[in-house]
Amino acid sequence: MANKKANLRSEPSYKLHVEANGFSDILCEVYLPRKRSGEVEIYLYPNKDIPQFPWKFSLKGETKDFQGQADAIIESETVYLKNESTRYWGIEIKDRVVACRPDDVKITRNINDSPKSNSMVNGFFIITPPEVLQDIRQLIPYPSGQVQSEIIQEFNAIIEPAVKLDFDQQFLYERDKSGGVNSVTELIAKFSVTQETFNKIIDFNEIDDLMLLLSFAYRQRCVSLGWVASHTNKIETFYRQNMAKPCVSADHGFYDMLIERHLWMEFLDIAHKKITLMDLTCKENLRVAINGLLNYKELHFEASYQVLYSGLEALCNLFKLHYREIAKKTNKDIQARAYAMAKYHKINLDDLWPIGKNDQKETLTYIRNQISHCFDREELHKNDLIMAREHLVWIIERLVLSLLKWPVEKSKVSTDFLSSHMACYVDWHKNKKQQA
Repeated sequence: MANKKANLRSEPSYKLHVEANGFSDILCEVYLPRKRSGEVEIYLYPNKDIPQFPWKFSLKGETKDFQGQADAIIESETVYLKNESTRYWGIEIKDRVVACRPDDVKITRNINDSPKSNSMVNGFFIITPPEVLQDIRQLIPYPSGQVQSEIIQEFNAIIEPAVKLDFDQQFLYERDKSGGVNSVTELIAKFSVTQETFNKIIDFNEIDDLMLLLSFAYRQRCVSLGWVASHTNKIETFYRQNMAKPCVSADHGFYDMLIERHLWMEFLDIAHKKITLMDLTCKENLRVAINGLLNYKELHFEASYQVLYSGLEALCNLFKLHYREIAKKTNKDIQARAYAMAKYHKINLDDLWPIGKNDQKETLTYIRNQISHCFDREELHKNDLIMAREHLVWIIERLVLSLLKWPVEKSKVSTDFLSSHMACYVDWHKNKKQQA
């Protein structure tokens, strides 16, 4: 049951009657997570007259205060059926229990004793994982015995339309069964906007682009899992549950980041200005390339190489669309467009594994063709293939950095960094000299 799960509260946060699948007055229990980045679970208790629920439906209901006024409204556009079971209270007494997983949950709590009207909407996006931006806020103990939460490092970014997000850490406290207090932190991005602007940013399009850029700089995925907004007479909480929650590797440290932490604000500012100039098709190609960089380690070698090479093709397609006049002067193959892009942005790819044409052996394109057609990789051993894949990653990262107007020299794919810290880079150059 839900109350036994570690991520949920032990008691239902809301008990109400809802309308679901065209039937009204169905008893419903809503279990909210201890952390807003956790998952909401919903349990329905339909009577015997209601037929079996479909695999997908929507629901809406409200709780009322002592005066009969709506206190909280709970709604979900997409709810998936997990399982249906029967709970027995006696030989003749039983309940139907329908366990559900909502894709989205919006909870609106009305504030009847609201102060004077305010046209601004104050709120925050829920960001995960918090390890991405540690130590923004810290608990400071004082000699008096008091403990206060204080910001020790500011971090902010801009999303369209000209909305400033101030990142912060929120401390949540909960008493355990032994009487102690457990605390957890959540990473949030605070905003204060007009109602019109708020309606523009809650579709997640802009915050998702920002999170993608932050993920690119960190080399691990970061996402937004919802938002909380305070209006004049209500507080809204939206749980976004159709997103895979990333797990930050415990050993992900300084050398694993593409851009050093203290440069992230500057990078996001420059990248944001560049990405706003791109049309939707160019943005989609950029997303394909960055998502490939974030996903490839989770796949087996053949699939990871194909995903990365598709990212390189997407960047070449972006170059063709965004720089039409220059792209017209190049050949249509990936090698020509990739090197033309590098030349235009004044970055060097000559120190990395050659991209090559279809018929050129021991090139990145040749390896991709061998994988696609399930051919033997001939003289290339497993270590060589892994080395080639790492070079493909570095090529894509350099091209993305150049597109976003960020100097390669201020990243972990610069020639100086690779030659000092990356064995795949040093070994490839040693083998190249021996073969010369």
